[in-house]
Amino acid sequence: MSPTPCPNSLAFKSHAPPNSSTGLYRTNAHRRINGRAIPYKLTEIDFIAAYVIPEDSWFILPLRDILGRTSLLFRRKRDRRRGIYDSYREAWRLLRIRP
Repeated sequence: MSPTPCPNSLAFKSHAPPNSSTGLYRTNAHRRINGRAIPYKLTEIDFIAAYVIPEDSWFILPLRDILGRTSLLFRRKRDRRRGIYDSYREAWRLLRIRP
């Protein structure tokens, strides 16, 4: 029996310093063609895995949930307000292959 191939393709992004005025971490969620930011397509990748270095946090985001976006903003763990991507923090379960 051969191993089941992983159908998931990922784009890895990382970001270190937060924006000084908002305290949010921003990372790109696009590719560039002729200098223009072009959002990823569902035919190119399935997930974006973003690592926020100072927070030591991974965000696993299905592309279908962020389709059309060219950048993503992440809140710090200690923020009182909940970030829109907090549910994707350490969401490794999303990468599991469903039978």
